[in-house]
Amino acid sequence: TSSKDAQVQVKVYPNPSMGLFHLQVQTPGKEQVAIRVIDAQGRMVREMKANPYEIKVIGWDLSPGAYILEIKQGRSRQTLKIMKE
Repeated sequence: TSSKDAQVQVKVYPNPSMGLFHLQVQTPGKEQVAIRVIDAQGRMVREMKANPYEIKVIGWDLSPGAYILEIKQGRSRQTLKIMKE
């Protein structure tokens, strides 16, 4: 799954996943990217920072269900749905 805007492209694979997700934010910007994982009830369950193009592995601590990834860098913001089976 991927999401695009003019500045930020987000890749998450595999999606859906039974275990881990690999998350990569591709952006021309050099500043760190803020990543939040939000559950179906709107609660933030995980928050982390990443550098552009760094691959983060997430999901080992997530229960099965749907989640929203919120990715911010400067004024750019992306959201992406992930599913843990």
